[in-house]
Amino acid sequence: MAHAKIDITIDRNDVRVNETFQLTINVEDPETLSAQQSMDFLPSELQVLSSQHFQKSTVIDKQFANQMGWTLTLISSQAGTYSIPKFRIGNEESEAITIRILPAISNLDELNPNSKVKMTARISDDEVYVQQQIIYTVRIYSSVPSRRHYLEPLNVNNAIVKKLGDASEFQMMNQGVRYNVKEEKYVIFPQQSGELSIPPMQFRTNIVDTQASFGSLSRYRPIELQSKPFTVQVKPKPDSAEIPWIPAKALELTAQWQEGVDSFEVGKPATLDFYIKGVALLPEQLPTIEFPEITGLKIYRDKPILQSRINANGVNSYHLEKLAIIPNQAGEVTIPALKIPYWDTTKDVQAFAELKPVTISIKDKVNTIALPSITQQQPQAVSENSMPEAAQPSYWQYLTYGFAALWLATLLLFLFRKRNPAVVTQSLQKSPAQKKPSESIKLKALAQESDPKDFANALLQWYSHASQSSFTNLNQIINQCNHQELAHELSKLQTALYANTANAGQSNDWDGLKIHSLLSSIDFKKVKADRKSHLPPLYPE
Repeated sequence: MAHAKIDITIDRNDVRVNETFQLTINVEDPETLSAQQSMDFLPSELQVLSSQHFQKSTVIDKQFANQMGWTLTLISSQAGTYSIPKFRIGNEESEAITIRILPAISNLDELNPNSKVKMTARISDDEVYVQQQIIYTVRIYSSVPSRRHYLEPLNVNNAIVKKLGDASEFQMMNQGVRYNVKEEKYVIFPQQSGELSIPPMQFRTNIVDTQASFGSLSRYRPIELQSKPFTVQVKPKPDSAEIPWIPAKALELTAQWQEGVDSFEVGKPATLDFYIKGVALLPEQLPTIEFPEITGLKIYRDKPILQSRINANGVNSYHLEKLAIIPNQAGEVTIPALKIPYWDTTKDVQAFAELKPVTISIKDKVNTIALPSITQQQPQAVSENSMPEAAQPSYWQYLTYGFAALWLATLLLFLFRKRNPAVVTQSLQKSPAQKKPSESIKLKALAQESDPKDFANALLQWYSHASQSSFTNLNQIINQCNHQELAHELSKLQTALYANTANAGQSNDWDGLKIHSLLSSIDFKKVKADRKSHLPPLYPE
């Protein structure tokens, strides 16, 4: 029997000696929450300051989800790497995790020795390549109550700066003094080589004035702190680095067929999900992939989705793209390998992200119409004396019976169609919802090309099919179209069709993708209903 999983997380990565941090234990079963909890799975070097359980409901992807477990506030007095082995609570089991405790900050008492509030800042690297990530960390230490805090945003010239999530708040002990600590992190991406100057950050707050008299109007006094500035040496792209220039800690390529794609057939679309993940990269730094022409396959690309996730180690970015792949010939087809160069900033070497080649077997298009089998029957020999000559039916009698049966069937079919005229016509017509997905994909693919004639021909075919009407030119669609923006874009396409070749490059401003998007938003069932409701009466008064 498989055990439910216990999930363990900590609130930040760079924990130091004498600093509190939170370890959260998430469980799945409510009975586990009521079970007797023991802390014997924790290393003895980690001291538990407090423990509290939680149980709440959240909405994730429009579905309710219960979150429950414990939150432990821990502190360590020794630096080192500590392992929490697998453990069980009730019927649930965890995975082993590792927690690293860094040495304590030794020079905190040297910063403004007489001040009750201190400020520190540090950077992850003092020498980087152009467009390489730098992590900037600022901390505010306060040993007295304070209010009205204000930390100026970090601004750096010739660089892109982004804040890494919300601020972290915790406590720490230093020289017997307890501090409340607020930590904020930023990423900096220098955009040109040379010296990068990171200015000091300003922090203002009001703290309790222990020297104020009892009758004074305010027991708080304002203070202002400033962090130290930094200078970073930004190196240019190495001469040996390949194009495109992508300085990253890691770059990964993955591709996966969507669920349900287990075979390939000529003319049948299959969807491939393609992913690029960049570690310590912004989304706009991810490369654009050019897929080669593949004999036997036609590839249509959807608009990529760019995402980024921020954590304590910086920015991770993702390029998500769906590829519609339509085989056009049977046999084995190989999708070639992909190889993208990037500069590994951890090892300071040229590296490559690779996707291995994939070979698929394509079946010929299956004929779904089953024809009845015809077996030739041998005529049976009949004895001349087995039946009297008068009783044997003649050839003309059989023919007469056949025509009579056909006439009767025709009569019945005529009566049936007269009573149910919509039944037959409806079965013969194809609804717009039954359009082949390849037609829309083909139209979108042609929309990305620059030939207005091919796009207009495909558009007429698609629109005739979708509206269940016959259209031979764009004017017919424009005249009956109630969509003003679509009519305007179609007029541009019409102009491009008849523009002089010499002026085509100047006046051709038609937008195929915009026309495709506007067409996709049309509800043809509603258009057809509106058209019927506006027909003139058959017998006007």
